[in-house]
Amino acid sequence: QCFDVVADTGSDAVIVPSCICGETPGAGCTPDAKCFRGTNKSSTFSIPQKSKMVSMTFGSGTIQAAIAKDIVNVGDFRATMDDGVLLMVNRAALNIDGTFEGILGLGLPKNQAVMASMFQRSVSDPWRAICSLMPTLRFLCGDQSPSNWPGGETPGAGHQSPSNSPGGEIPHVPEGDGVGKSFHNKLFLEQAKVDRFSMCFRDGAKTGALRLGLSPFSSPLQNIGKLHWGLNFHGLSIGTHGSSAPTETIFCGPETMKQGMDTPCGIIPDSGTTLLLGPKEQVVALEAGICSKWERCQTHSKGVPSSVAFNELLHACGDWLTKEKGLLEIPSVFFHVKSGDGKLEAFELTAWALVTEMRMREWDNSVKKVCKSSIGKMEYITQKNGPVWIFGHPLFYEYNVGYDMSTKQVSLKKEECQPCSAEGGVSLSDDGRRRWPRAAQGEPRITHYNLNLPL
Repeated sequence: QCFDVVADTGSDAVIVPSCICGETPGAGCTPDAKCFRGTNKSSTFSIPQKSKMVSMTFGSGTIQAAIAKDIVNVGDFRATMDDGVLLMVNRAALNIDGTFEGILGLGLPKNQAVMASMFQRSVSDPWRAICSLMPTLRFLCGDQSPSNWPGGETPGAGHQSPSNSPGGEIPHVPEGDGVGKSFHNKLFLEQAKVDRFSMCFRDGAKTGALRLGLSPFSSPLQNIGKLHWGLNFHGLSIGTHGSSAPTETIFCGPETMKQGMDTPCGIIPDSGTTLLLGPKEQVVALEAGICSKWERCQTHSKGVPSSVAFNELLHACGDWLTKEKGLLEIPSVFFHVKSGDGKLEAFELTAWALVTEMRMREWDNSVKKVCKSSIGKMEYITQKNGPVWIFGHPLFYEYNVGYDMSTKQVSLKKEECQPCSAEGGVSLSDDGRRRWPRAAQGEPRITHYNLNLPL
């Protein structure tokens, strides 16, 4: 049984939709949607007679799933996921456009000793600590009877939901129940003994590439995250497309570090998030900074560059985008990160990566092309790493992003995104194509992060 899943570096679990979801009224699945059926269909499938349930929250909403065992294949790699496959039985609270066939979690391997230390320092109640330390995981532990579950395969109803559980956000774990004590997400790549992988995207509905089992990366960046993949972020600068990065940054410089901080800011490179997300104050400063270096925006703002003027111009892109320049007239953003040996490196994000277009119907029923920024606001402020930015899809359209599970390093390579198949098409390095905005695909997808936890 094959599924087109979201390859998500911000998640840890392997999730596929159970057919029980489509057979359960109000569960949010359509009866004709692609789904997994284990009993009498997969010879390697098994699920405990007393099934365990979890509730997982993402930026797009919450799903409920049963914990099962089966063999998972991704490309040429396979692993037996013992209590490592989550069968989605309810997605009524999930707000995602189009089909959703599941998730392949590619998150950072968790250091259990570090997590135990955090657990002891930060939270007195043990099960509340466990829930807090797994940002996407919340436990559902009601003592259910298998005889009440449709088909005896996975529970479809009757379990406790996060909204009505004690405390609302984190469900109560009854004394003696084994779910909270025994379950933790299992990374497919760890089980399949895959050390390295990389990912890049292409626009125009063309396939990108997820490559597994790679050789060691050259010039990787050291991961600084404990719960998430993280980079040592030393600010953004704004300059001309294709030029050297200006050294002057508009925020997150070393002068912003306070006593006890390890880095001025942090970046989470997250393939499961559509946007670039950062604190409101810094987002406004970034957009105003782009406007100040963009001649058209300087004129539009009458000499007072602002975030408002920047977004107004993007909305009116159908009036000014030209064949000669297109998006190339908008300055690039350069983000500065520190490598493991302490050297600062700058990486360019062009307007092509940051701007998308869509068609909008006007009041007179005419259809107009408008553009929008892929920069959004999210307040994630940490004690050790300062403000944390989420670098979503724009990073993967601009770079081939590699992850090393063994050394916990990240690689950013500005190179052509070659699909795994023989499919043709325009590559990421084609500047002519980059004159025009990428098409926006549905509502933005955002990975759920517990903003009270460290990076």
